[in-house]
Amino acid sequence: MATFSLLAMRHQTVAPNWVTGIAMGAGGLAGGYVGARIQHGLPESLIRRVLAGIVVVVGALFLVDGLT
Repeated sequence: MATFSLLAMRHQTVAPNWVTGIAMGAGGLAGGYVGARIQHGLPESLIRRVLAGIVVVVGALFLVDGLT
């Protein structure tokens, strides 16, 4: 944040989108907290399968977007 703030003083186009950054930071914080709380009650194989599914879906979406 400090680097972007300093660069924004000279170049107006370098400033980050603060709303998006704060929203993503809050989502990451909440997701980290919830994930740490529920991981003890789930089997490791289920966690691995869910994460693999998420990676495959996101990869497929990027592929479709890149080809269109």
